[in-house]
Amino acid sequence: MRGLDELDRVDWQRLDHAYGDAGDVPDLLRSLDDEDAVGELVAALCHQGTRFSASAAAVPYLAGIALDTGEVPPLMLLGFLAIGDDDAYAFPRPPEADGAMDPDAVAAYQAVRAEVPALLPLLAHADPRTAATAAWLVSWFPALAAQTLPAVRASRPTTTVTIARGLLGDRTVGPGGWAEAVAALCAGGTDWAVDAVLASARRLGGSDLVDEDLPYLGGDVAGVLTSALRLLPPERRSEAIATVRILADRAKPPFATRLRTMRDAMMAG
Repeated sequence: MRGLDELDRVDWQRLDHAYGDAGDVPDLLRSLDDEDAVGELVAALCHQGTRFSASAAAVPYLAGIALDTGEVPPLMLLGFLAIGDDDAYAFPRPPEADGAMDPDAVAAYQAVRAEVPALLPLLAHADPRTAATAAWLVSWFPALAAQTLPAVRASRPTTTVTIARGLLGDRTVGPGGWAEAVAALCAGGTDWAVDAVLASARRLGGSDLVDEDLPYLGGDVAGVLTSALRLLPPERRSEAIATVRILADRAKPPFATRLRTMRDAMMAG
């Protein structure tokens, strides 16, 4: 973790991002309270999910900003640098965690992983959006579960926290709503979780398919359910695909397009 006064410790012009050398990254980091700067950083350092040599280098400074300000954008940026800009591909375990991506992506993931323990206090932040985003970020690092899961369990119970517990392998999640079913399935799966995810996906519709307070998949509840349905055992796969069709028909743009893409991938696989 580094402060902005240490930005000159990196030779940014020798690093690259999506648009060339990374000499503009220090100014963008200093301007992170500007929405345009946030968008420019995402586009430069995580362009359509691709990470670059400057991506990992920016991580310690973003972590410092996140801890100092307690604001959502630097936490979201850290998540994007770790797993790409669409967490549908990371659910329930990012390929970066197993080194199954290009070196720049893996390096960015590992750089964020190194900062996660210092960011745990943000799980108890007074701003619910900050606390939720911190739980979302922490959940992509299952190798740190021994350190992070106790803090996640101790934080305010929310839908996001429930899902985070599942992604971190918490097998103590019991029956409840759709989030508990998803969490239990992600943590290792039980018979009740399989049936509950299918039932929830068939039951939910309308406004229940979007949750603006949920950082996973940009609040796309149907996408989270579909991601969980990909985990069903082979003997239940036809049920899963049929259920995703139902979700895709109920979802509104732009979520419906993503669901159909996920459904097609399930059918091809």
